Amino acid sequence: MAPKITISLNPPYNGEFYSSNDQLSGAVNLQITKSLSIRKITVILKGFSETLTKIDQEYMFQQNAMMMPGQDNKSFHTLMKFEQRVFPPDNVWNALDGSSKPFKVKPGSYDYKFQFDKFPNKPECLKNHTAKTIAFVTRSNARLPPTFNSYWQEFNKIDNLDLYFYSFGKVIYMAQVQIELGKSSAWFKPFHKLIREIKTFEFIPEPKDLIIEPDEEDDEEPNSCGNNNRFNSIAMNNEFFNNSNFKVPSKDVRVVNGVGYIKSDRNFSQASSILVEDGNIRARPASSVASTRQSSRMANGAKVFSSIYKIGLPDGKSSMRVEVRSRGLKQMYRKDYLFKSGSQNFDGVYLVLEGNMASLSKMQIVPRKLQLNLLETTTYLSQGIANGNYSSLKLIELDLNQLKSNKPLLNWNELRETSDGSMYECELRLKENPILKKVVFNEEDYRHRGNRLYSFKTCTIKRIFSFQLMIEWEINGVTKQTEVNINPVQIFCQVREHIEAEALPRYVPPPTYTEMAT
Repeated sequence: MAPKITISLNPPYNGEFYSSNDQLSGAVNLQITKSLSIRKITVILKGFSETLTKIDQEYMFQQNAMMMPGQDNKSFHTLMKFEQRVFPPDNVWNALDGSSKPFKVKPGSYDYKFQFDKFPNKPECLKNHTAKTIAFVTRSNARLPPTFNSYWQEFNKIDNLDLYFYSFGKVIYMAQVQIELGKSSAWFKPFHKLIREIKTFEFIPEPKDLIIEPDEEDDEEPNSCGNNNRFNSIAMNNEFFNNSNFKVPSKDVRVVNGVGYIKSDRNFSQASSILVEDGNIRARPASSVASTRQSSRMANGAKVFSSIYKIGLPDGKSSMRVEVRSRGLKQMYRKDYLFKSGSQNFDGVYLVLEGNMASLSKMQIVPRKLQLNLLETTTYLSQGIANGNYSSLKLIELDLNQLKSNKPLLNWNELRETSDGSMYECELRLKENPILKKVVFNEEDYRHRGNRLYSFKTCTIKRIFSFQLMIEWEINGVTKQTEVNINPVQIFCQVREHIEAEALPRYVPPPTYTEMAT
């Protein structure tokens, strides 16, 4: 009977996943029913990232007037690798002084404990990067990435193209026990038999180790240390996936489970392409792909995110748009309030009007519906070829007509003229709504396609998020829709650490000293 090996890991500090400050430890159990020759038993802690990219037939290479299909591209990066020998012990191993003679182990059950140091900050593959290496990160900002797509084998069993393409990139961490068997080496038997057992685990770095630097947030290009690099075309396979499995604390909020497309005035295409030449990127989006870029500016210390397009009003001269003014929307932690006053997220939403006041006062502009989505863009890179996946999570969908509140969401008596007199603005008081002010982000620690919600960049995988706020308006009986995109937003699966100021000690008057004659 073959030996039975089991490897068990001690639980992480937070009880859910290992993080930067954890030390991976555990035990190996070996059960044998007959004597076994063992040279050594080693526990290996390793992590790796793997990507596979394909080229759509629409963008096949043309050579000598012949259409030739491109091949699949694979990339493998070692993130870390550490070994620890648990048998024989160090004093015995050192006494052998290089001898390869195995040990005869009697039948029985044996336990061996192991413990590794803290996880490194940077991936090991950086030392193998050359000037021509194409990557999403540079050596200065590269960080050890979190576990990603560890359920990729299950994806392949499902007849779903969305999951199939999504599994083309993965980051996996594992602890592996390796038993080397065999007698002394000989010229006719140079190799030893190995017995392995693997235990995968989930690793997510601390938020400070996952933060994407501000100077690279808007950088959509792969980085390369070399000059005059010429890359092949990048084919993007885009899927728009909508899973509304978030909880909200009200029966008035309609949450739809399952798969579907977001009902919007804008259509999302299934394919687009990008061409990278000489280190510069040129996008060739399909005609119906919705851009997630919009103008933004700073006002009173808050960043202003404006609608990606304006809505023309019935008089033919005036227009309206929506602005989100926020100081904290660039980072979002789990259980952060979204609309609550003081959250610095969506507690500052304004309607901005341009035109003649006399004409605007005759119009009936009423908000009817609100929908907030979280958009995910995941890109895999290999050998200069990249595939991208787009998906959407519906966080909340709210019918504003059914709201019962003492104060209207839009009070036209509060309409004010801007300082330059070119436009008018009025706050859309979503923060005072009894439902919206209770909504928090990702309360149940949702898993999207098997992965928690977090942003990260590694050499060949980039996962970024953005918010999409859509409001449906009724303007003189005609329905219109505004859309504001906040892109990108750094998403964390950890709960924000609220540091409360320490209370000052109660004031105690000093003692009174008096001089007394002795």
